[in-house]
Amino acid sequence: MKYPLKMIPAFKDYIWGGTRLKDEYNKKTDLSIVAESWEVSCHPDGQSIVDNGVFKGQTLAYVLKQHPEWMGSACEEMTEFPLLIKLIDARESLSLQVHPGDEYARTVENQAGKNEMWYIAEAEPGAELILGFKKPMDKDELKTILDNNEMMSAAQKVPVSAGDCYCIPAGMLHAIGAGIMIIEVQQNSNVTYRVYDFDRVDANGNLRELHINKAADVLDTKLMAKKSEGSILANWQYFKCEILTVNGSRDCNNGEESFQCLTVINGELTIEHNSGENPHGGENPHSGEIKLNKGETVFIPAGTGEYSIHGTAELLTVHL
Repeated sequence: MKYPLKMIPAFKDYIWGGTRLKDEYNKKTDLSIVAESWEVSCHPDGQSIVDNGVFKGQTLAYVLKQHPEWMGSACEEMTEFPLLIKLIDARESLSLQVHPGDEYARTVENQAGKNEMWYIAEAEPGAELILGFKKPMDKDELKTILDNNEMMSAAQKVPVSAGDCYCIPAGMLHAIGAGIMIIEVQQNSNVTYRVYDFDRVDANGNLRELHINKAADVLDTKLMAKKSEGSILANWQYFKCEILTVNGSRDCNNGEESFQCLTVINGELTIEHNSGENPHGGENPHSGEIKLNKGETVFIPAGTGEYSIHGTAELLTVHL
């Protein structure tokens, strides 16, 4: 019996993170710093867990292994769940970095590549992203900049505010600046090549590792991030993403082609669903309500059919 799965995220305490995910988004963890919450993840580095129904306490990866059809017909040829959805609290700036595309990542890292989208949920005044380079350059120029630690002077800084959104292709230099809360939708990958990290040290006093040679292999200085306009935030081969505004009630339907993920940006929602007849007779235990607060996410299996959402909220919807 398929039914919407409310997710419990995995957490990461990277040194640049803050406490807003605990203080403002009510994330439950013993970590003192929460840089990221992996809201929908089947990646072995951090797996989200189901919080309701018969699969409560199981990882999403386990559920989809039992029911691969819940990913939808668009995923029939896939051997793993294709996406990872995160909340990111950048108290400090992240490293300047780049992600490889599929071919390089599969060959070198045995993972998918990482094309991603950043939706700015909140931003302090003056907040910036780094998105690409100020000008294209050839490989020799790029190597000189990398060797001489001149990436910051070559990087393109872009001011941002809440509601801005950028799709970031693999191969593009990028970084999240301080004071930004982001909802990130990405391929199912955890491969990052750092090229500059402000000479920060880890908990043991060691400089964090840079990946200059691999970064030089995959950096494309001509790439530019495209700012999304309107309610359709992303519409490319990796995923589709849209902003929905709910003020009252809205009827929805999820067919057999793809799963859906709904993440609340602001406000509160209730999802009402009736996931079909109970094959054992009697009332279906999976029919009912799921309440979602700011920053919470639900995974809706392909073929769930009709459901309704009620409340006053903005939400991010993701599917293939």
